[in-house]
Amino acid sequence: MLKNRADSREQYFEGLAELTKDGRQPNQEELLELMHRFDQYPVL
Repeated sequence: MLKNRADSREQYFEGLAELTKDGRQPNQEELLELMHRFDQYPVL
C-alpha cells in the first residue's frame, strides 16, 4: 500500500471538487491532468 501526505491528498480533492462544481462533468483530459499533477495514474 502506498500512502501520500494528507496535505497533498487534500489538494487533489479540492481540485476534483473544482472540476465538478455545479454538477459539471469533467472530460478525461481534465481528470488525467489533475491526476498527473498529484502523481496518480490510472490502472489500465
